[in-house]
Amino acid sequence: MKRTYLNGLIDVVKVDRPEEIAELMGNPLVDRRFETSGPIVNGLLLRVVLGAFSFRGLRFPTMSPRECLSRARKQDALWTSLNYRAALIKNGPIELEALARWIKGTGSEHELGILVQEIVGSLFSSSYTATSESWCAAVALDAAPGR
Repeated sequence: MKRTYLNGLIDVVKVDRPEEIAELMGNPLVDRRFETSGPIVNGLLLRVVLGAFSFRGLRFPTMSPRECLSRARKQDALWTSLNYRAALIKNGPIELEALARWIKGTGSEHELGILVQEIVGSLFSSSYTATSESWCAAVALDAAPGR
């Protein structure tokens, strides 16, 4: 854990070890209220982060406060829906045939990423279609926190 603090300018704590992240997530003082008052640089960083973790003006559920009832209801509904759909996938729908071929040794990691993104994305929206661009964006988003 590394803290950068200059009174009124910046107050940022960088956490990248899983055990530190788990400790912070268990701390009731750490929440996702994202108040804009505070150091100047924090406000600028906050705008960038909230822009990256929002879609069509709505924050991703993980960016909503813990006590937000609508977030909790949506999360419970999603959990129920995913559990129902997981049972369907477990029985081996035709969409998994391409994944089976990759496991046998054909196809690239890029193709596998698109395939898995398509399968997981369709759990959230039946009309979701993964593309090379959406997979590259996911890879870039995944790499961003570690840089």
